[in-house]
Amino acid sequence: MNTLDSWIKKPASSKASLGSLRKQMSDCEIIIIDDDSNQSSSCHITEVGERHISDGTKNFTSGGAAVLETPKSSRNASSPKKAKTKAVSGKRTPAAKRTPAPKKTPAPKRKSPKKKKTPKSKCAEDAMPDNFDDVEEPLIEGNELLERDVMESMEPKERINHVLKKVFGHSSFRTTEQKAAIENAVSKKSDTYISFPTGAGKSLCYQLPSLCHGGGVTIVFSPLIALITDQVNALNEKKIPACAWNSSITTEQRSTICKDLFSSDPKYRLVYTTPESAKTDFFKKIVTSLITHGKLNYFVVDEAHCVSQWGNSFRSDYLLLGSLRTLGGDIRWITLTATANDNVQADIIKLLKMNRFEVYRTSSFRSNLFYQVVMEEALPNDMTIHKDMLVFLNKIFSYFKKKEKNEELLISGIIYCRSRNECEETALFLKSNKVSAASYHAGMKQRDKDEVQGLFMANKVIICATIAFGMGIDHSQIRFVIHTASPDDLASYYQESGRAGRDQKRSYCRLYFSNKIKSKTTWFKNMNNGRIEKSKADKGQKEVKQEALNHAFNKMIEYCETAQCRHVMLCRYFGDKSITECNKNCDFCRNPKNVKESVSKFENKTVVGTSGPSSYGSLSASKRSYDEAMGGDSNEFGKVAKNCDPDEEVPRNVIISQDRKRKEENFGFINAQFAKRSKLTPAKSLVEKEENPEDSQFEHLLNANVMKFGKYNLGSREKSRNLIEAEIAKHYLKKQESIRVSSNIEHSVFEQAESAAHYRSLMMAKVREMKALTKKPF
Repeated sequence: MNTLDSWIKKPASSKASLGSLRKQMSDCEIIIIDDDSNQSSSCHITEVGERHISDGTKNFTSGGAAVLETPKSSRNASSPKKAKTKAVSGKRTPAAKRTPAPKKTPAPKRKSPKKKKTPKSKCAEDAMPDNFDDVEEPLIEGNELLERDVMESMEPKERINHVLKKVFGHSSFRTTEQKAAIENAVSKKSDTYISFPTGAGKSLCYQLPSLCHGGGVTIVFSPLIALITDQVNALNEKKIPACAWNSSITTEQRSTICKDLFSSDPKYRLVYTTPESAKTDFFKKIVTSLITHGKLNYFVVDEAHCVSQWGNSFRSDYLLLGSLRTLGGDIRWITLTATANDNVQADIIKLLKMNRFEVYRTSSFRSNLFYQVVMEEALPNDMTIHKDMLVFLNKIFSYFKKKEKNEELLISGIIYCRSRNECEETALFLKSNKVSAASYHAGMKQRDKDEVQGLFMANKVIICATIAFGMGIDHSQIRFVIHTASPDDLASYYQESGRAGRDQKRSYCRLYFSNKIKSKTTWFKNMNNGRIEKSKADKGQKEVKQEALNHAFNKMIEYCETAQCRHVMLCRYFGDKSITECNKNCDFCRNPKNVKESVSKFENKTVVGTSGPSSYGSLSASKRSYDEAMGGDSNEFGKVAKNCDPDEEVPRNVIISQDRKRKEENFGFINAQFAKRSKLTPAKSLVEKEENPEDSQFEHLLNANVMKFGKYNLGSREKSRNLIEAEIAKHYLKKQESIRVSSNIEHSVFEQAESAAHYRSLMMAKVREMKALTKKPF
C-alpha cells in the first residue's frame, strides 16, 4: 500500500499530520472532506503510481472522504484552496473541473449509515496498487543454464537431463517412478498425481519440470511458511529465481514481486505461497495476468493430503484451490503427498478437479529404517522411559562411531515430545547425563530457535521438539527419531518418523507406549471429537470428520498394540500391499517372541495415574518415589483403574475423591518437608498471609493471578519454583534459562493439581526427581 492510500484509509480522527506526507510528496494538492464532520483540509502532495492523470485533474474517494487532486502548476491566485466534490464511498468518480467553493452554511449533523464489517484478509496483497511504474526494476539473479535459447535448442528429454545434471547436480533419478512422473509433467499432457514416501524426492518432481520450458512461472501451494522459506533459500542457492508470497515478506519485497509477475516476461520461475492466498482477489489478479501473458506453467499442491477431511492435516483453505481452474487457461496441476491412503487420494482428485491425470506411486516401504515400539510396562522395575531412552542413545552413538571408525563422530536425531514442558525436561535429563541436547518449541524466541536449529543441522545437538519441527528441514543425516508417546494418527507418525535416514542409510525409529499414554491420547481424541461436535459444520460434515478422526486414532493404537511387522502395518495403511515382511527391519520380524511378551505385559497391566492432559513421558516420579512422597502405596489407584476399559479415560474426579483422604493425611508431612528445604520452621510455613499477584517476588510465576483452590498459594508456588531452579542451575549457565525452565515446570504441576494438597504431593515428587537427576542414574 502506498503512503497516500494508507493515510486516506484512516478515519479523520486518526489521520496523522499532513506535514509527514508533505515531506515525501510535494507536487499536487489534495483536499480531504470528512462526511461525518463536514470539515476539510488541504495539503500539497505528489501523484502516486496509477493515480497519475495526464490532464492534471482527478477525483477519487476512499472510506468516508472525498478527494480532489490538482497539480500546483494549474493553480492561480484566484483559485480557492478548498473545494468539495460529491463522491460515492469507495468508488472512483469522473474527473471534474475545480470551481470555487460556495460559502459554507452549517450543515445539520447526520449519522453515517452503518456499514457491514468485512473480514480482514490474512494477506496484505489486496491493498497493492495495480500499477508499478514507480517500483524499481527487480534485481532477480537468473541462471544462464536456464535461458530460453538454451532450453529451446533441446528436445524435452534432453532438457530434463540437462536440468537434472547441470542445475540440480544429480547424476540420475532416484527411482523409475520419479523419472516417469517428471516426464509426464514436462509433457503437459495431463495433471500429475504423486504419492511418494518421505525422502523419496517429491520436490524434484515439480521443481525440475518448472525449469524445462525456457520461461514462465510455477505457483506452489505449501502449508507452512517455514517450509516455504527453506525451499526458496535452497533454490536461490542454485541460482534458480524463486520467491515467497506470504505475510512474512516486506511491502518493498511485495511490490518488487508484483512488478515482475505482472510483466509480460516474468523472471521468477517458482512462486511459493500458502493456500490462504487463493481466496484473495489480488492473488487472483496475479494468476489472471500470468495466464493472459501465457506465462503460467503449473499449479503445484504440496502436502496435498491437507485437502481431504480424511487426511491427518486437514486445512479448510486447501478446499479453495480447485476454484483457480475457473480463472481460465488449461494449466496443468501437480499434486504431491507422502501420507495419502485410498480415501485421501479420492478426495484430492475430486476436490482439485483433476479430470485428466496420471498417478505415480512408489512403495511406502523404507528398508533402511528400523521400527520399534517399546512398552513401558515391559521395562525393568527400576527403568523409566527417560532412562531407557538414554541407554538406547548410547547404543546408537557407539554403533555409528564404531561403524564409521570415528570416535569424534557427531550423531543427529529428533526426540518428539507432546508438550513444551516435556521438551524442556527431556533436554535437561539428557544434558545432565552428558548428552548434547536442546529443546525446540513455539514458546522460544526466534533467535533461540534459529540457534538451536543451526546446531542441529551441524549434528552438534539432539533436538527435543514438538511435532511442528522437521517440516521443511533439509537434513539427510538424521540417524534416529524417538517419540515419547504415540501421535494422534498413523499418517502423522509415518511422516515424522520418516525424517530419519533420508540419505538411505540405516536409521532408527522408536516409539514409547503404555496404558497411561493410551489413556491420555484417548482423552485428547475425545476432546477433539467434542470440538467437532460443537463446531458450526453441518451434521454430515461432523460425522465425516469424527469418523476420520476415530479411524486414524484406532489405526495408530493398533500399530502400537499388535504383534506384527511394523512395516507391513504402515504400508497397508497407505494401500500398499506389495510387502508381506520387512526382512528383520523391525522389532517384530527380528524377535517376535520378545514383542509378544511385551504386548502381553502391556495387556495385563492396569492404568496407573490419570487420563488428563498432562505431559507425556515427563520427568514424573517413578511409582516408588511417588509412593514415598505420598506416604504409602498406590493400590487405590490400581483398584480404580482395574475394571476400566483401556480405551476409556479414567474419570479424574473418581481418582481424586478416592485418594483425597490419604493425601490430606499427609498434608503436615509435605509442609514440613517444604519448610526444611526453605529453611523455615513448620509453624512459619503454615502462616497464612495476604498475597498480591503483582508483587515483584512472584514475577517468575506463570499465571500468578489465577486463584486456584480458593486462594493464590503464591508463596508455596514460588518456594517450589526456587527448589526446581536450584537444581536446573547446575546444568544451565545462564540464570534466565534456569528461571524460564523452572517457571514452565512449576506451572505444569500447578495446572495438573486438583487441590492444594495434590499440588504439594506432585511438587514433592518433582523436586525429588530433579535432585536425583544431578546424580548419574547408572
